[in-house]
Amino acid sequence: MAPSRADVDDETLAGLASHSEQSVVSSVARGKRGQPARRTIVVAYNDGEEPRQNYLAGDDLWTLGTSAMGYAASLDEGRTWTRARIPTPKGIGALRADPWLALGPNPGEVYYGFLGTDPSSPGSATRYLVVARSTDGGRTFPEVSLVDTYDAEFVDEGCGFPDRITIDADRTSGRLFATWPGIDRRMCVATAGSFGEPWTPARLSNCTADFTAANGHVQVAPDGTAYVVTAEWSYQAGIVTYQLCLHARDARGEAWSVLGAFAEDSTPRGAQPAFGDSQMGLSVWHSFDIAADGALVVAFVDRAAVQVKCPPCDKPPCLRPCFAFVSHVYVAENAEGGDRAAWDYREVAPGVLEHQAQPALSAEGDHYAVSYYETVTELGGDPDLTTSIRVMTADRFPSLNGDWIPSVLSAEPFEPCPHLGGYFGDYIGIGLLDGEVIDLFFTAWTDARDGCLERWDFGSTYHQHTYGAISP
Repeated sequence: MAPSRADVDDETLAGLASHSEQSVVSSVARGKRGQPARRTIVVAYNDGEEPRQNYLAGDDLWTLGTSAMGYAASLDEGRTWTRARIPTPKGIGALRADPWLALGPNPGEVYYGFLGTDPSSPGSATRYLVVARSTDGGRTFPEVSLVDTYDAEFVDEGCGFPDRITIDADRTSGRLFATWPGIDRRMCVATAGSFGEPWTPARLSNCTADFTAANGHVQVAPDGTAYVVTAEWSYQAGIVTYQLCLHARDARGEAWSVLGAFAEDSTPRGAQPAFGDSQMGLSVWHSFDIAADGALVVAFVDRAAVQVKCPPCDKPPCLRPCFAFVSHVYVAENAEGGDRAAWDYREVAPGVLEHQAQPALSAEGDHYAVSYYETVTELGGDPDLTTSIRVMTADRFPSLNGDWIPSVLSAEPFEPCPHLGGYFGDYIGIGLLDGEVIDLFFTAWTDARDGCLERWDFGSTYHQHTYGAISP
């Protein structure tokens, strides 16, 4: 079945004349086999307002470094959408960024996590983790819980100033988890017994002491075990090296344990001109999910060597092959609870010359899917010099022990807007929809197919919207 296109938000909201920078997309989906009408999709995104227009008008609709938090919900597989924004809760200065969605244990229950600033200075450093809850499938989020990371308990743990959060919920007990990088090079995890209860912070030990924890991703297994996969990096002799670090906490315990590093010595190419100078290759470079049978599945980006045609040879012998180095998506799978010796690695699209970035993974059933951005390179061209990208997806059926099968999800390539003043991309969202025959997946992303409107001293005015498609 070809991907089914669904424009999540291709129109301006709130009457704004032009709409700037939707980005940082998260999505979840919940389905019922044989009951298409009960399939729910929710997409969350930064919903930036047009800065120059509001700034010059003298109003307060936009504060530098902040963003409205938008979302859209569909109960009919993306045919129609309910769109809205989260109102700024009382007690915080402004909404910041980093939306993240998670499904709750009850039907229709969806959690929406994001960041909030200090009320005395709306454009200042991030202070609050905000978690909103919906009980109607993501159409409304009337309940909001604030986590003040300026409290002594968080400050003493080095867990103030949250950034790049992820959240998840135990779908049996309702216990909530959140992660963000701490201020002392280690990852922070906060836990609440249920929505509305107090949160307790903890710091995770790094797999390697002299590495720095960058991004984390928390997931709760069907048996209640919580896992966190943290990206750690080190800078030595001008080279940035990455690895992934796995932590776990069982349903009965309070202490986190380090299960060990994997995907060591990863060296993705990093920011490329093709990705709009926005560090897409490094800013969010892994995605984590847990299959129904408990297998741990992680997508990440690493350097790949692709054989290419050699330049003309003027001094024989000319027998050695020539290679180009590009960033590709890999997936690591572990069916042994994270045992370091049990990781199985697969390259999603070996031999492809294009750069790949921002993988988003769903592995809840017996059908895994990963979506990602990819450069569009002309035959014989240089991927470092290309300026347009597209959205790809790939599928794998682990019970058949088959390889990944990539395909184009969005056939219309686009050129990213300049990075000044905002993000491009920084997360693709993907969620599982149970299908009658095979599982379906809904992928949401942002692209700038309508072009960049303007670049000015305080930022870039984008025409970048959120789109989505169902696959396979």
